[in-house]
Amino acid sequence: YKIVGNLQDNMGDVADWDPVGGALYMHDDGLNGDAVAGDGVYIFCGQIDVIGTAYEWKVVADGTLLQWAHQFGTDGPNKNGPTWFLDTTVENEWWCFYLDANLGRIKAVQEEPTPVEQSTWGTMKQRY
Repeated sequence: YKIVGNLQDNMGDVADWDPVGGALYMHDDGLNGDAVAGDGVYIFCGQIDVIGTAYEWKVVADGTLLQWAHQFGTDGPNKNGPTWFLDTTVENEWWCFYLDANLGRIKAVQEEPTPVEQSTWGTMKQRY
């Protein structure tokens, strides 16, 4: 799964709204902020380097240009679904993006990634 939107360029990706290639791929491997490998909850954490308002984003399935047919927006899995919005208030602000593939829901939280040594069930339960 990959994050797409008008924030991609400001997070180090190739271009905004680019569903193929780039850097904003989510993972479910128990590393870099992901609490449990293989649980169906995908995460990507990164910094948005420019202050902005009304950044739009959603999640698309990875692979080919057909991934636009498999996306997650404000109302869950959809084809051409509505996007989420977020605002940044400082440069290089950390955001973590979550996809619960089991429920088909996404969210973005302004936070730095959780270090691996703090990824316990108790700390993750507090986030949800």
